[in-house]
Amino acid sequence: MDFTALRYFLETADSQSIRQASDRLHVAPSAVSRKIAKLEHDLKSKLFERRTTGMRLTAAGIILAEQLRSTVRNLDRVRWQIAELEGLKRGEVSIHCIEGVVENWLPRHIARFKMIYPEINFRIAVMSTDRIIEALMAGDSDIGIVFFTSERPEIRVTSSQAEALNLIANPGHPLAHRRQVSLAEITQHTLVMPNASFGVRRIVDRHFSVAKLVARDILETNSIQLTRSLVRHGVGCTLLPHLSVERDLAAGLLTSVKLKDANMLATGIQVCTHRQHNLSAAAEAFLNTITPKPTAGSLGASD
Repeated sequence: MDFTALRYFLETADSQSIRQASDRLHVAPSAVSRKIAKLEHDLKSKLFERRTTGMRLTAAGIILAEQLRSTVRNLDRVRWQIAELEGLKRGEVSIHCIEGVVENWLPRHIARFKMIYPEINFRIAVMSTDRIIEALMAGDSDIGIVFFTSERPEIRVTSSQAEALNLIANPGHPLAHRRQVSLAEITQHTLVMPNASFGVRRIVDRHFSVAKLVARDILETNSIQLTRSLVRHGVGCTLLPHLSVERDLAAGLLTSVKLKDANMLATGIQVCTHRQHNLSAAAEAFLNTITPKPTAGSLGASD
């Protein structure tokens, strides 16, 4: 099959425009159009619907585009693996992670790793636990960092770091200076929480359900950062682990109160990979740096 035609096709599929594809490829629009026409002839199937608004993939085109993107990802991995034969002088690590680790936990690990391997590149995307698992399943990510999530046979949890949830509030909040607080008391105040795509929210919802508790008022967001900001401004309180609010706690902008139900409301970080996807040498090396060495009584990797 004509690899140039495949490249022209994928660029057109991504840009939805022959002219934009030609600009990115630095060739004439007629050359892109001819290659696509030849590809359609070879495959005996129409790949695009030509519309005034641009090029729209047909069902056959969608199948081809998805397969090509997977092939390109695999070729990139091969390219990095060949380069890594020189001894981790080059390479790339793709990480999809929850918002709660981006302030301190993940940057701290990357900074330490880059001191040893300065030429290794990182590609990092911040999203919810559900979307991180989807990225691992699709092969778009080497390493996923999530709050505790439900088990899946395809996903391997390489390490788990448990941490209790705490009430997080503005220092002026009525519950801010308590030594301990119960879930029942928290439900009487406005609760600011990330939505159900976040693992921490599902943990809270599950235990509210078990305890037959209903929050009087929940303000829901799709961002841990916005959750923290709303709580800092006194809109309400929230339930989060310390690692999500370390900087605000240190600055005195937020305060943390232990829960009487702390044993029920445990969460933490899980570092995950796909069981069937081979990691590059760079990704494997970084995974080793963020996987704590098991000690007696510790919560180690699960297989």
